[in-house]
Amino acid sequence: PARATALLGELARVHLLTERSPGRYVFHDLLRAYADELAFTHESTDARHAVTGRLLDHYLHSAAHASVLLSGKRAVIALPSAPSAPPVDSADTAPDTAPNTPPETAPDTVPSLTDQQQALNWFIDEDRVLLAAVKLAHRTGFDTHAWRLAATLTTFLDRRHRGQALAAVQTLALDAARRQDDATGQAHARRGLGVAHVILDRPDEAQAHYALALDLFRTLGDHGGQARTHQNLAWLAGSQHRHRDALDHNRHSLRHYRADGDLAGQAVALNNLGWHRSQLGDLRQALTDCRSALALLQQTGDVNGQAHTWDSLGYIHHRIGQTAQAVDCYRRALDLFRQTGDRHSEATALAYLGDTHHDADQPDAAYHAWTRALAIFEELGHPDAGPLRVKTLSVRDRSLSGR
Repeated sequence: PARATALLGELARVHLLTERSPGRYVFHDLLRAYADELAFTHESTDARHAVTGRLLDHYLHSAAHASVLLSGKRAVIALPSAPSAPPVDSADTAPDTAPNTPPETAPDTVPSLTDQQQALNWFIDEDRVLLAAVKLAHRTGFDTHAWRLAATLTTFLDRRHRGQALAAVQTLALDAARRQDDATGQAHARRGLGVAHVILDRPDEAQAHYALALDLFRTLGDHGGQARTHQNLAWLAGSQHRHRDALDHNRHSLRHYRADGDLAGQAVALNNLGWHRSQLGDLRQALTDCRSALALLQQTGDVNGQAHTWDSLGYIHHRIGQTAQAVDCYRRALDLFRQTGDRHSEATALAYLGDTHHDADQPDAAYHAWTRALAIFEELGHPDAGPLRVKTLSVRDRSLSGR
């Protein structure tokens, strides 16, 4: 490290590297091309393969560690117990990881991240590098690295509403898993593609990928994979106002989370049950489900899950006619969504908060919440921006006219 730091400093001083932020360097195009040429001229194929393996190990284990911290849930995929340069066809996996515990890794190969905010910042800093790492793994035959890296990026890209990027890496992941005839990799890639198509407003494609993922996870006997995929299918059904179908998927999700011993997952399923019951008018049971979910989520430390549950409770209290309680719940949800970087959910909660103020005949507060939601939806390019813009203009015009 000391020698590398000295060389980086020298290259930066002569403007061949640019230190864009402390400790982060960018190549000049000519230097990158020259380095590439030298590597292929003077290094053997085996040496380049070994270096690529170490690089991909670093990013895979680092991203897996950060993903567990960001999600507040157990690891989605199993990893080798320590980084190495595995053969191209390696599929060794470690035993299932304990809940909310990052995969075991060599301490000098991963960043020293300790909380959700640090994990989010790391993903933001490494965003372009991680996307490039998936492409590199796919191109150089590190197929298990390709699909595993893509799987570790799903939560981050979903929360940033990055549908195109998520679809691109999961397409590479699926191709890599197919080359290995790896059913586990294909299952995770299919689920990731489903998430991407939901973001891109392609519900039919999302449904097809989720169905294939569910079949694969069922064949593998993977309760966690089945639970998460039923959860995704429930969300898709709810977005299409098929709330009874969503309830059914959430019941399956809860059953599989219980079989997997995943408390955080059970809490998410309970909140989702409460949400869809509220859409069907069963407000009393919805309130019970969401309160049970919140207690479990606070026990497991899942901040994003708590945010979604406060959001559900806000909606239920609004429907009951308890405006003050609803506003308090939405504000709690918003504080937590900002912590986790979940921009889409933050905008949705703001829109619901605006609805609550509007129904309580508080047009100024409604306008303030809706305009903040609209700004985020427009930033994300989300289709909800159009209808919300109409509502915002309506309440503004009403306020200006004094009515």
